[in-house]
Amino acid sequence: MLTRCALRASWTGKFPALPVGFDWSPLGELFRHAVLAMLVERERLTEATREMLLDWRHSGFSANASTGAAPGDRAGLELR
Repeated sequence: MLTRCALRASWTGKFPALPVGFDWSPLGELFRHAVLAMLVERERLTEATREMLLDWRHSGFSANASTGAAPGDRAGLELR
């Protein structure tokens, strides 16, 4: 679902509305892998440390989806 949304946004410039109750947990995992890969690439983290962090059951990474914005709600996109 996230891949389709990202592809659609890249083609149209607009993100589609996601269903209520959408499971955001995979986003946190993708973010964790991306951040750790970036840190290894920039030599701020060793590969061994990255592997150790990826083995942790509770990573400390999360995606907060507690608030949202309805389609067309420009004011709802602002940080509060």
